[in-house]
Amino acid sequence: MLAPGGPTCGHFGLGRKRHADALERLFAVVRELRAQGLGILFVSHKVREMFAISERISVLRNGRLVASGPVKDFDEASLARAMIGEDLAETPYRWSSPPLSTPPRLALEGFAVPGELAPLDLAIGPGEIVGVAGLLGGGRTELARALFGFSPHYQGRVLIDGEEVRLSSIAAAVAAGIAYVPEDRLTEGLFLTQSIDRNLLAASLDRFQRGPLLDLSRALAAARAMRQAMAINTEDGTRPVATLSGGNQQRVMIGRWLLRKARLLILNGPTVGVDIGSKAGLHRRIRSLAEEGLAVLMISDDLPELALNCNRVLVLHRGRLVETLEGAALSEQGLAERLRALA
Repeated sequence: MLAPGGPTCGHFGLGRKRHADALERLFAVVRELRAQGLGILFVSHKVREMFAISERISVLRNGRLVASGPVKDFDEASLARAMIGEDLAETPYRWSSPPLSTPPRLALEGFAVPGELAPLDLAIGPGEIVGVAGLLGGGRTELARALFGFSPHYQGRVLIDGEEVRLSSIAAAVAAGIAYVPEDRLTEGLFLTQSIDRNLLAASLDRFQRGPLLDLSRALAAARAMRQAMAINTEDGTRPVATLSGGNQQRVMIGRWLLRKARLLILNGPTVGVDIGSKAGLHRRIRSLAEEGLAVLMISDDLPELALNCNRVLVLHRGRLVETLEGAALSEQGLAERLRALA
């Protein structure tokens, strides 16, 4: 039995090219074993992986067999429908730009990190979802971390809602309304042995202070309300966050920053390591948050994710912004062709 949801899920930030190369080497081994007469049970929630390696597909949902047959009987849409019980949205996100008098939620002017990022100008409006694509080492994570205060010696200006801020530390970035969900939530984002509610409240305890004391009942009520708003699949906020599925853990990470009233949400690999149903749910939630006015910077190796959810995508290469794709040019194929040209 082969269950590649772990080693092939991209948890370690391998980058799209290295991940694809590793996956193809794995599949080559599987095909060789099959040719030798070995039966293979391939367990995955990744639709394209199943089509690439399988001869027959069986779909389990909520502990029941809901579909089974040769690969030719399925396409991506029908397989996804069997897995989650509903059709996936295929309509690209459309941003309704605010009046011209509204300042950008984030504006970068000559923003640079010596040795990592070349000078960059960028504006992201309220409700806009801007994607960032690029090869490994292109500068995507460096941009995210710099905006979250990891590079205090950056150059240039940063403005939030028209007011200049200085991102001299993580605390300064949080105070400015910037939130960051890292690519590896297990080692960089969550306190795994702590409760779900404590993880939700980790960035906003000061909101629930009453003098020198913490108003615990009000804080826990806010955490409970956020669990419901984010559709985190548990009624027990005292459970360790490590007991949740990947999709629910990601909802905890996002909910933490909503409790902080973030204005700009930076998502680095927003659906890494989550199943297809949770992925669709996270996309819907991110879109709804944007429609409520949150600005989103989405960094991803998942090209369909970027093409479906972003109104434009920045392509970074060797620390430089080399292209911005939007409109008809923004598609999975267009992104793939651009990245192949950079490889």
